[in-house]
Amino acid sequence: MAYVRASDPSFSKNTSEEKSEKIVNNIDHYQVYLRIKGVENLGELYEIENDILLCRVPTEFQRARNLEENESITRTFKFSKIIDPNSNQTKLFDEVIKEKVLEFINGSNCTLMSYGASGSGKTFTIIGTKEEPGIIPRSLEYLFRTLPTLPEVPLIKPNASGGISYMTEADCLKDKIDRQILLSKHTNMDCALQKQTYEAMQERLSNELVGLIDLILLNFQF
Repeated sequence: MAYVRASDPSFSKNTSEEKSEKIVNNIDHYQVYLRIKGVENLGELYEIENDILLCRVPTEFQRARNLEENESITRTFKFSKIIDPNSNQTKLFDEVIKEKVLEFINGSNCTLMSYGASGSGKTFTIIGTKEEPGIIPRSLEYLFRTLPTLPEVPLIKPNASGGISYMTEADCLKDKIDRQILLSKHTNMDCALQKQTYEAMQERLSNELVGLIDLILLNFQF
């Protein structure tokens, strides 16, 4: 359940209507995206047509299968979307992730899983670098810059059943102590380095567009 409603001007009305129709008809309930790491001579192994990947088995492997000279092995894979090897982190987030974060703000759940061989670029895509933040820092910035300014002392807290619990002064104090204990488990050097890295990412993302809150719902009484 969401107690705010947000919109994003970068999404057209037609896109939202198509999304709603797909949800009703249970179309694209699961989506699989492919991001190809930039390599030289990509065309020798792969051919991309719309969101279909044609994979040609290398010649040396074909010989191992004792194929005739004019024979070849090609595999076809269809994806919800194929991310071009030349696409940057911003384009990936805008085309694949941003709308899902907006839907989360509006009360829909979503799970994202990253899968790939070692060295294929999973960490770069999910975490990124100071210069090129990945999915997680971009999602956090989009989420908290879209939401209204939160009070320093929380008034409510989500519970395990999906509802909310009102926070007393004692609850707030206990929550603060629990948070300090959790953070103290990390070394000061780790925390300082992670904070420095994330602050650099925040600076890099400070001019990125985020969603807009429907102000009518900000006065909603719990």
